[in-house]
Amino acid sequence: MVTDIRIPDPEAWLWCAAWNELMGSAALHHALHGGAVVEGARKRPGCPDRRPPADERAILIPQGWRCCGRAQWWQRSAALVLDDLPAARPTLARAWRLRCGQVVALLEQDGFSDASGRLVAALEGGGDGSIRRCDDLDDHPVIAWSPRCDGPLAAPSTPLLGTFIAGLREAYGLGAQGVRRYLKDVPGIAGTISGGAIEKLFRQTGEG
Repeated sequence: MVTDIRIPDPEAWLWCAAWNELMGSAALHHALHGGAVVEGARKRPGCPDRRPPADERAILIPQGWRCCGRAQWWQRSAALVLDDLPAARPTLARAWRLRCGQVVALLEQDGFSDASGRLVAALEGGGDGSIRRCDDLDDHPVIAWSPRCDGPLAAPSTPLLGTFIAGLREAYGLGAQGVRRYLKDVPGIAGTISGGAIEKLFRQTGEG
């Protein structure tokens, strides 16, 4: 039986499915504590509850993703946007087990009005899809969210993409070729950022 969540219960457990740059532990730390994870990122305000995640898992999200619009927390960058429909290739994600109050604070950080109410709607299978219940893990809901974007495709900034790549290698242990294969067909990256540039960013995130 899946744990019943009643908002606002700030101590209830949720899994935050980080499929974007928050896959990286440094990026999540700055989202919780405040500040900018790298040069080129805007400073986040942090959350009232700054406790670290209690657990983490590598998971898959059935929807695909693309790059478009404008990223809220990155200078001169397109946003990473989760698609509405399942894709032929699922999206890699890292589930962080956080308290419900932390998830609501992260949603508010990302500009979601009535974050508590919209989270409740998503947990019950409703809402507009920008916050969605992907699955359940260890009897706790898995929640993912994304900005809405109907604008043209555009490339993410180098700092954003580098932070995303750092999260990929940290969560999945991917090598340079694995990261290149994962990113090469993503709309907004395909045809705008070369495989060589992706591998260069990979090398810059640590020993490859």
